[in-house]
Amino acid sequence: MPPASTDSPATRPNVPGTIPTGTIGTGTLTSDNGTTGRVSFGFDGTVLTLHVDDLISPAAATVDAVTATQPLPANQTCDDSGFRMDFGQFTSGSGASDWGDLSILSGDPSGIDQVILVTPSAQPDTKDPDCRQTVLARADIRWTFEPVRGYLNPVDSGETPGARGTVDVIDGTPAGYTPATNEYRADVAARFGITVDDLTYLNDAQLMGTDKQTAPTGKRLNLLVADR
Repeated sequence: MPPASTDSPATRPNVPGTIPTGTIGTGTLTSDNGTTGRVSFGFDGTVLTLHVDDLISPAAATVDAVTATQPLPANQTCDDSGFRMDFGQFTSGSGASDWGDLSILSGDPSGIDQVILVTPSAQPDTKDPDCRQTVLARADIRWTFEPVRGYLNPVDSGETPGARGTVDVIDGTPAGYTPATNEYRADVAARFGITVDDLTYLNDAQLMGTDKQTAPTGKRLNLLVADR
């Protein structure tokens, strides 16, 4: 979760910001099985590093640390859906692991909402044989900087021949868009007054693995920076 901005969208420059170096995000692990600890993200200008400190994990000697761009529902016990960045395995105590390619999040890690500790996939939960990775603990991340494209404020200019899909509106603001058949990202972006890069930034997880020119038919695209 990024910090709240004190500037209105109209006063923010339409130029991507920069990510500071040092510790840029922190969180505290919570669980119902006695797992405790702290997590933080460091950035050196190139590499994002996840630190897990003071980890106590009575439920599993080794855990995998993954990230989520949307918080898990409070009652979800199996990590079986959603885009994940896997930072590898951690054991009790303190450790760190790097992720070198931030292009996967358009260069902005503030899209990460949670760090989730799960059982390694090689150690399935015997209580639920259909679950490859059981959720052991989670930490909501508080970022020290605003999203680098926090100025984005898509405005719907109306249906066009190339963008005929459905718009979700929340409090008068376009919050999501579901493309119709045979639409292109450039046409969708133009409808909302943003660039194709902006549309990708808002939807890194949703658009991953899809054709880079077409808009995925029937798949809701996000239009809010806070929900990327």
